[in-house]
Amino acid sequence: MEEALVGQQTAYLILNSIVHDPPHLFFTGAFGFGKTHLATQFLETYAKAHGFSIHDPEWVYYLSSDKDRGIHTVREGLAEFVRHSANRPGLYRWVFIDDADTLPIVSQQALRRPMETHAHTTRFLFCSRHVSDLIAPLRSRCLHIELETSVAIVTGK
Repeated sequence: MEEALVGQQTAYLILNSIVHDPPHLFFTGAFGFGKTHLATQFLETYAKAHGFSIHDPEWVYYLSSDKDRGIHTVREGLAEFVRHSANRPGLYRWVFIDDADTLPIVSQQALRRPMETHAHTTRFLFCSRHVSDLIAPLRSRCLHIELETSVAIVTGK
């Protein structure tokens, strides 16, 4: 991954070291420090290496704060997405949950089973401001990457 965020060298080192076999990920950091940008950049790098697009709904399921994130969406839509396996062994599909701090607790609790049951085919990526925004059972299954609180500026591109 090319370093596009100033002051986040540690995060880039970690992400570059795991891009070929990533765990579930949990990005935290202050508002405007590039959590969503870094997560998207990571997914783009992973997707490019494996020949798919992050805009293809077969490969990435997005749950952002502008969509319904209630228990029905998790139990129906997300559950349907994770039931389908990747076409190639060792290749993961992704569930990207941005603004996890606005995800209802009951929806977070409903994510536990899909994370456990489908870990061999699907990876979850969460972005939130604080570590405490995600319930402990989900946090414990993720690699936590906290963005530095130095100045983070998106360069050129």
